[in-house]
Amino acid sequence: VSVTSLSFSNNGYYLAATGAEKVFLFDLRKQKVFNTFDLAASATSCCFDNSGFYLAAGDEKGAITTYYAKSKPFKKLATIHEQADAITGLKFGPNASCLAAASLDRTLTVYSI
Repeated sequence: VSVTSLSFSNNGYYLAATGAEKVFLFDLRKQKVFNTFDLAASATSCCFDNSGFYLAAGDEKGAITTYYAKSKPFKKLATIHEQADAITGLKFGPNASCLAAASLDRTLTVYSI
């Protein structure tokens, strides 16, 4: 699987990696994959928020899926289908109050959470 994006949780316990149509979650303390999520299209970007409570993943069709990272397993919260092309970057704002998404459709969109 070709890896397209990486994001460490702020506490350093977890690493999210995107590749193919999946998000892989690694527990760095145990050095193993502990969860995977399937996306509708090839995953292109991922990002933990600063608290480590939330994870967002974007795909090649412009969808963004958010997860609550403090539950075991991580809980899917929502999927946003507003971008017209692949998500190229994701970043949570302060206190996870917003999520910025860049896309190949040449847009930068900020979503309130």
